[in-house]
Amino acid sequence: MSDLGQIEQRVATLERELAELKARPPRRRLGNPWLRMQGMYANSPLFEEWVQAIEEYRQQCDERDAES
Repeated sequence: MSDLGQIEQRVATLERELAELKARPPRRRLGNPWLRMQGMYANSPLFEEWVQAIEEYRQQCDERDAES
């Protein structure tokens, strides 16, 4: 088969596959992935410690910035 014949065959295959994909019903959207993770650490004591450490660090940075 010539190069042109192979290209034509491949294009025909791709067009057929594309038509099949377009004919499928759309998938249900899962929504925002960040919202799906919302609350996953709500009852974790380790998470609360982490939040507290962040707050302390921010206060230290604010104090350091205020001094300069």
